[in-house]
Amino acid sequence: MAKLNQLHVAVVLKVKQLQNLRADGNAITKWFKQRQDQLMQRERDIIEGRVDLGDAEGEIDRQQLAEDERREALASEDWRGH
Repeated sequence: MAKLNQLHVAVVLKVKQLQNLRADGNAITKWFKQRQDQLMQRERDIIEGRVDLGDAEGEIDRQQLAEDERREALASEDWRGH
């Protein structure tokens, strides 16, 4: 029971930290640009074949895979800059 109480306290403290986040416009812009650069590099690597996709026969549509990865990455929250 003591471990559950410790866990509860840790979760409550983390939630309070998240509630007190303040957005820093410059930092958000910096991290957004860095994320976009990383995504574009990853897309180029996939399309140009520098990423091992595990397809020995080359049947994976690299363009579609790059678009899917980009869509997934942009759908996830990025709290850097807060």
